[in-house]
Parts: sequence; structure tokens; C-alpha cells
Amino acid sequence: MRNEINCIRCKGRELCRRESCPFKEAFSRIRTIRLEKTVDAITPPSIFVGRFGYPKVSVGPLGVQEENIMLETPEKWISADIPEFLSSRISMIHGRTFRDVRERDRVVESIQEIAMSTRPNEVEMRFEKEPRVREIFDDIVAPIGVAGEVRVLRVLDNPKIPKKVDELLEENMKAEIWVRELYESGFSNYYIEQILSSGVAGSEKRRRLVPTRWAITATDDILGRFLIERIRRYPEINEIRVFSGEAMGNHFEIILLPGRFYFELMEIWMPRDWISETVVEVDREDERGKKEYSSLSGGYYAARLPVLEYLEGERRCASIVAIREIRPSYWAPLGVWVVREAARKTMRGEFRKFESLEEALEDVK
Repeated sequence: MRNEINCIRCKGRELCRRESCPFKEAFSRIRTIRLEKTVDAITPPSIFVGRFGYPKVSVGPLGVQEENIMLETPEKWISADIPEFLSSRISMIHGRTFRDVRERDRVVESIQEIAMSTRPNEVEMRFEKEPRVREIFDDIVAPIGVAGEVRVLRVLDNPKIPKKVDELLEENMKAEIWVRELYESGFSNYYIEQILSSGVAGSEKRRRLVPTRWAITATDDILGRFLIERIRRYPEINEIRVFSGEAMGNHFEIILLPGRFYFELMEIWMPRDWISETVVEVDREDERGKKEYSSLSGGYYAARLPVLEYLEGERRCASIVAIREIRPSYWAPLGVWVVREAARKTMRGEFRKFESLEEALEDVK
């Protein structure tokens, strides 16, 4: 049900009879892109690794022909409206090649250098054929608009690779330790998921490309479990706190209660054109952790991380009840980053205090 989005099914055929089509408005940006067999572009930096056909997958950089600060900064994406974000994001060109996830050659090494860089890089992509518009929408991965198979990929300047990453490359340690080490060194989860996806993390014999979709959720989960290990040892909060926030049609009510660690996420899908009734889904865990993949998919781990980051910052433990209300205004699947950044925005806001759970629940109705 979560993947069934009306505008994406319609794809601008005006089946909804709206006066203006947000899907068409967003994709009108592609008309300005020069779709040629040789493209000089700037990568934000960003790469994408597909999952279909695993272990032989598509992999390559995402580039743009003009600099746009929104392109790989989810912290700024969340302040845009959906058409604005889409028109920016789908102007990216995905130069892809197909490789076994264990394969290492100069092309894969160039892709890895792009992923490790902390600044934009110029790339030259020579395609087998002119790249084509490909409407890639996903509930985990951010959209991609244009793609083509590259014959030659060249990085035209020197990637800026952090000293910490160079140090980890010399170590023979598990990918999970890489994730924790980078996070504790101040790198964002977005940079870390690029590193994990590029196949440079982990013990040398086990390094391999990881599909972007898997790397995103793995990063959220590894960081979440790492923070839970710490939070469960902290003193409990001594009051009930309620946080409220919204972004891109995703409304959050997050309740923190005195008690041992517990996390519950309730997703409420509000009625829209093709859903006549409200749909409610719930998943949860206690301090023993989750033993299986969440029934709420990657959104569960993405919503959990910002709340854990807040508790880590407070050096406190709490029982958490998070309510995510998905409203009709969230009409296109933009990727799980929306859930994460909407929750972060919520946790950065002011909270309200209550004497009892009943009062708190009454407030969030």
C-alpha cells in the first residue's frame, strides 16, 4: 500500500482532472538537460547502486550539469515543497555500468573515490547511447530522473577524502565498526551510507558494493542499535514530553515517557483519492532490540534514529511512542530521508510537558 501513489501511477496523463499537474511541473525541468552521449557534470558527490540482478548490479555516479545546493543535502531538501524538490532532484544524470558486487577495476575505483569525497567533483561520462528519462521513485531511495549506460567514466579533479576514511581503509575491521567509527567522528548518516554502498567499508576480503536501498536502512539500523546500547544505561527522564512537527505531508507526534527503553512507531495513512479508509500500521521493540526486519520497512529505522540522537544528546533514557501521520499532500514517494528529516525537525522543536500519559494522548488527538 505504501508504494501505491496516485500521481506516480498517472504519470501526467491528467487522469485526476486537476487544473495543474504537479508531476508534469516537476518533470518539465528535464527539458533543460542536454542529453548527449558525452556529458561533463558535477557530482554532489553522490553514487547509486541498484539492487536488481544482484550480485550483478548497476552502479555509477549521479551528476548535474549545473550546481544546485539542494541536490545532496537532505537537511535542506526538507524545507522545499514536493514539486520544487522533484524538479531539482530529477535533473540528476545517473551514469551507470554493470558490475558484480565483488568486482574491482578502475571504473569501480573511480566510483568509490566519488563516494568518499567530501566535496563536489567534476566527472566526464561517455554513454553508449544518449541517456534517457527514467522515472525512478522509491519509498527508500530519493528519485532519479535520467540514466544511461556509461562506456567511459573519468573523475576530472582530485576527490577530497577525509583522513579518517584513509585510516579506516588500512584497518581490517567489519563494516559495522566503520559505520560507528565514522559517526563518532562527526560524519553524517548520509555520508556514511554512501561509504557503505560504495563497497570500501568492511574487512578487506568482504568488501563489496551494497545496493543503495540496503545501505540506507543498514546505516539507520546500525546507528540506532549503537545509540540504544548507550541510551539504555542513562538515567530515565523524569517527565512526559510531547514533540510535534511536520514536513512534506508527514506529521509527527513523538511522546517521551519515563521508563526503560522502548520504541513504538504508529503509521497512519490518511484517506486520499484511492484509499477510502484510514490505514494504521504499528511496529515496536524494547531494550532487547528487534530480531526481524520491521513490517514498516525502512521508515521504522529512519524515524527511530532522530529520537535516539535526541536522547543521546540529553544523556537520558525514555520509552518512546512515535506517531507518523501520512497526509494526502505527500503524493509522491521521495525516499525514506523524508521520514528521517521530518522526525529530526520534530525533535528540534519545543516540547510540551504533561503529568500523565492520558493527558499527553488527549493533546495529540
